[in-house]
Amino acid sequence: MDTDKQKKILIADDEEEIAGLLAELMRRSGYLPLCAGNGVEALRLYKLTHPDLVITDIKMPLMDGIHLLKVLKQVDKNVLIILISSYGNEEYLLEALRAGAVNYFKKPFKIEEIRQTVRTILEYKSQVDTSGLPFHNVVKEKKEYTIETEKTNLVSLINQISVNFKNFFSEREVINLRLGIEEMISNAIEHGNLAIGFDEKSGALKAGNYGNLLQRKLGNPKNSRKKIFITTHLSKKGVLITVRDQGSGFDWKTLPSLNVHDLQHYNGRGILLTKIFFDDVIYHDPGNCVTLIKHI
Repeated sequence: MDTDKQKKILIADDEEEIAGLLAELMRRSGYLPLCAGNGVEALRLYKLTHPDLVITDIKMPLMDGIHLLKVLKQVDKNVLIILISSYGNEEYLLEALRAGAVNYFKKPFKIEEIRQTVRTILEYKSQVDTSGLPFHNVVKEKKEYTIETEKTNLVSLINQISVNFKNFFSEREVINLRLGIEEMISNAIEHGNLAIGFDEKSGALKAGNYGNLLQRKLGNPKNSRKKIFITTHLSKKGVLITVRDQGSGFDWKTLPSLNVHDLQHYNGRGILLTKIFFDDVIYHDPGNCVTLIKHI
């Protein structure tokens, strides 16, 4: 039996329509949804059922999503929480992300984006739980990868990169680091080697034809055969990861900064999250190389 079908998703939202929509989405995706109308009820359900992931609104009666996150982290330091935020809650949202949430969505949100995010987070969580391969006596390692754009299998690649992370970081940190690495490699593929602009991608996603755009770009041998170069250094001091593509680069100084205003926009959300998950995100001119640093 597919173990993903047994995953439990706790949904905390006082708006019954939103909670019902998310519950139905999780049910259709093969998960078991559990619903709570406020933070107090969500905390009780979490202690009773130990769900794999929590999706919570920020503004709720009795106990809001920020307070819920902080209390749940005391109950389980590896709790995984996705936030749902309304316009005007950006300041609270940034506080929650810094406190350990793994992702966020602004109302009105897109169903497919939430479905994909939940799937990815649970997939990475499953890999942390079941990977019995790491050598527990590893104190330092260096890895180098060279990958062709059209042959990149992100899940397999990131699993190889991070297989020994759990010797140095908590489970929640490992998942966050994997999500950040995925974002940077995806950017190297899409915006670097395939030369897909942010506006071009946003328009295709809105129109629902991003898959066609990606295939069209991959169909150009000049793009698809370009390579991505990755180096990782893992030690008791932390991890340093460099991702370089063969694109022409871009003006990285125009990227969104880590502030309340930029949380309002979807473009660059992955980069904003990566800046939270890692201590440093350093771009190098001409903009086709980035270094990620996470200290222990």
